[in-house]
Amino acid sequence: MRIALFHSYTNRKHVLFQKSNTNTFSMPYYIGIKRKLQRQGICLLLLSTIIISQNIQAQWQMVAPSLLGKQDIVMSSIVHKAGLTWAGTKALFMSPDSGISWMKRWNIAMGKDLIVDITFYDNNIGLVCTLDGYLYRTDDQGINWRQLQGFSTANTAAFLGSSNDIIITSDAKTVSISRDGGNTWISKVLDDYVEQVKPLLGGSAMVFAGNYTTKQGNIYKTTDYGMTWQQLTGKIDLDSYSFDVDPCNPNYIYAVNEEGTTLTDNKGSLFISTDGGNSFNLSMVSPIRYFSGSIARTTKAVFIQTVSNGISRSTDQGTTWKPIGGPSVTYDTRLLCAINSNIVLAADDNGSIWRTINSGGDSILNISAFENLAITPLDLFTLDTLVSCDSPIVATVHLHSVLCKYPKISAQRISGIDSLDYQIVQKLGDSLTGNDSVLISFRPHGSGSQNGVYIITLEDGTQVSVSLKGNGRNIIFVEPNTQNITLDTIGGFAEVPIRFKGFLQKEDVEVVLHYDPRMTYNSSISFTGKPLDIPGEAWQGRAKIRIPRNEMELDTISGIAIFTVFPDGNDCFNVTVDSMSILNPFAPCTYSIGSPVASLICPPKGCGIMTLTNYMLHGKKPELYIKPNPSQGRVSITTTITIGDAAVEVVDMLGRNYLKKNIFLKKEIPVQLQFDDLRTGSYYLRINSNGLLYQLPLAIIR
Repeated sequence: MRIALFHSYTNRKHVLFQKSNTNTFSMPYYIGIKRKLQRQGICLLLLSTIIISQNIQAQWQMVAPSLLGKQDIVMSSIVHKAGLTWAGTKALFMSPDSGISWMKRWNIAMGKDLIVDITFYDNNIGLVCTLDGYLYRTDDQGINWRQLQGFSTANTAAFLGSSNDIIITSDAKTVSISRDGGNTWISKVLDDYVEQVKPLLGGSAMVFAGNYTTKQGNIYKTTDYGMTWQQLTGKIDLDSYSFDVDPCNPNYIYAVNEEGTTLTDNKGSLFISTDGGNSFNLSMVSPIRYFSGSIARTTKAVFIQTVSNGISRSTDQGTTWKPIGGPSVTYDTRLLCAINSNIVLAADDNGSIWRTINSGGDSILNISAFENLAITPLDLFTLDTLVSCDSPIVATVHLHSVLCKYPKISAQRISGIDSLDYQIVQKLGDSLTGNDSVLISFRPHGSGSQNGVYIITLEDGTQVSVSLKGNGRNIIFVEPNTQNITLDTIGGFAEVPIRFKGFLQKEDVEVVLHYDPRMTYNSSISFTGKPLDIPGEAWQGRAKIRIPRNEMELDTISGIAIFTVFPDGNDCFNVTVDSMSILNPFAPCTYSIGSPVASLICPPKGCGIMTLTNYMLHGKKPELYIKPNPSQGRVSITTTITIGDAAVEVVDMLGRNYLKKNIFLKKEIPVQLQFDDLRTGSYYLRINSNGLLYQLPLAIIR
C-alpha cells in the first residue's frame, strides 16, 4: 500500500487517504483535498531537486531571489494589472516596473494562512483570497486591508466591470456575488465545489466547477453579474486547478489538469475549447503531476508552467507547444504571469522570481503595444506645488492598448473633492486609436493636497483612472492686531499699537483706522517715529495709513495711532483696524487676511470727571447758590452743573472747622443742610469735588 496525504476543502484539515495498487481509494476520494500544504513534503523535495538540476535558459533573469520563500510556494499567485505586478504567499509584494524591483505591501496576519489568489480592479483597488477562506480588500494600493464578511469561503475572486461588482468562488458549492463592493452578498449554488473565476467584458464571467460523483467539471457562464448561470456542456477532468479565457474571444478556453491528487487517469492534461466551453479537446497529455497548474494568456500567446520542464508556449491557440525555458515549480500554484507576449514572470520552488523580456529567447514579433490596456503615468502632479495665481501646469497621460478592439469612449471626466482644480485640456476622441494622449492641467484653488481622479469609461462599462495628486501652496494666514487702553488722565494721549501676526517676511501693508469721532485723531507713526498717514486719506472718524516693509516689524508693534481723549460720560471709545491690504501682486493667492480688530480706549470715569472735562474743554465752572442766606441754620445748595460727590465744610473767619459732611450735587437739585450748633456770625461754606474748590459766604442769624 502506498500512502498519499491530501487536504480537505470542506473542513480545511489534513485527511489521510490510502491508495491501493489498483488505483482505487479505500474511501470516497475528494477533489478539494489536493490543493493544500501537505505538498510541501516529499513531493516538493523531489521537485526541488529536479529544479535545482535544471539548466534555466540564459534568456531568463532571476530578478527577486527567494522573494516568496521556499516553504511558501504552494497556493501562491502572481498577477499584473494597471501597470503594477503583485505576488504573494505569506506576504504580498508589489512591483511598479514589471517585476524588476519589489516592495512588501502586506503581511498575512492569520498564523500560517497563505495567499491563494490575487486580483486587482485598477492600481489601487484589489482583493486577496487566503488558504483559510478569508477575503481581504484594499482601496489604497495595498497599504491598508479590511476583511470582507458575509460569505462562506473564498478560493478566487474577480471584479466585473466596476470595483463594486465582485464574484468569489467557494468550496461550499457556491459562487457569491456582491454589487456594493463587498458589503452584502448573494450566494448561488452551482456544483460540489467552484474552483476559479475569470472575468469577461462588462458583467460577464466564467467559473470552473467540479462534481465528485462524475469526477468531472464544467465551465459555467454568467452575463448578468452572477445572478444567473448557464452550465456549458464541455467536460474537464475534476482535478483541474486553473483555466483562462480570452475575453476578446471567449470561444477559446484553456484549462490545466495537473493531476495533483491522482483522482482520475493519473495523467496531467491541457484542455482547450474553441466553442466557448461546449466541448473540450486534449491539447497535451503528460505524466502525472507534470503541470504546475499555472497558465497565462495574451492576445498572441498562451503560456503554461510545468513542475520539471520549465515553461511552454503556444502561438497558435494551443495547437502546438514550444518549450521556452524558465523556472519550474510545484503543482497547485499560479506563479506564471504574462505582462505581454514577450515580458513573462514566473517563480521557482525556492520562491525566486524569474523574468524574460523576449519570451524566453524566442521573441514574438509585431506585438501591439495595446495587448493590455495600460496608462502611463498612473499618478499626475505628485511633485507639483502651486498657488492659485500661478500659471497652470499641463501634464500628459498616454494610453496604450485596446482590449478586444479599439474600444469606444463613452465618457471621460474628472472627479474628486478637488475636481475643480483640474481641467481636461485635450480629451480622447470617440474611441481609442492605439496611441492616445490626454492633456490635463492643474491649478489649485486652495492649499494642501488637492485630490482628484481622471476617469475614462469604455463602451462596455470598464473604467480606468489616473490619480491627480497636486498640492496647493499653503496660504499664509495674517491678521492685524492691537490692544485695549485705559487712561488715567483727562485729555491724555492714547497710543494705539498696530501689529501684524503671521507674516513670514516683511511686506508693504495698508490699513484703515475707523475711530469714534468724539476722540481727536492726531497721527500715526512707525515704531521708529516715521509718519505713516497717507496724504488725502483722512476724514472725520477715518484715517488710512501705509506701513512700508522697511518699517514693518514681524510679530511686534509696527506702528502707533495717536488720539487725544476726553471723557464723555462713562463711555469707552473704539478704534477699529480694518480693510487690511498687502501691496504685493501675489498677495491674493499667498495670504489669507483675518478679520478686523478693535482697540477699546477707556478714559477716566467718575462723577466729577465730566466737571473737570467741561472746565478743561470749555472753561465752564459750576455755579453754586445758597438759599436762604442769611439763614437761621437751615440752607439748600444748588449747582448749575452736576458735580457729583463733594465734601462740605463750614469754617469761621479764623479758619476753625465746625462741620464736615459728604453730599452729592446734581444739576438743579437742591441739597438741604442743617446747622443747629452754629452761633450767629459769619462763616464760609467750602465745597471740594475732584480738585475743584468752591467757597461761599454764609451768615447765621439766631
